[in-house]
Amino acid sequence: MEAKTMAEKVAMYEFLLEEYKREAIVPSLDACPYIVEVGILTVGCDENNVIIVERKYSPTTFSPSAVKKICAMKFTDGAGNRVEPKVYGTREWYAKEAELINDVLPAMKFLAEKEAAEAAAADK
Repeated sequence: MEAKTMAEKVAMYEFLLEEYKREAIVPSLDACPYIVEVGILTVGCDENNVIIVERKYSPTTFSPSAVKKICAMKFTDGAGNRVEPKVYGTREWYAKEAELINDVLPAMKFLAEKEAAEAAAADK
């Protein structure tokens, strides 16, 4: 989901907002109902099933036993300070992210309109 212009970013986040709203209301019967965040990143697994932190629009979900193992791991920021993992239920995480997107979309739409007006003026 690589967006170049602000209008493309707005469209991407509008799509994500709808997806996240759906995920936030759907009850989960999964054996892996948890999402783990470390700072602004989510915990996932690479192709070798090694725990990594990354920013994903649809993060990896984990079982209670996996969450226990992840929370026992040491995570640090760029300055070497310890960062504690935060555990969310899947619905809770998607609701939180939808709220964040909803909060920022008006400003993004304003910037997209400004960007489009500047591009139109440059074309004249």
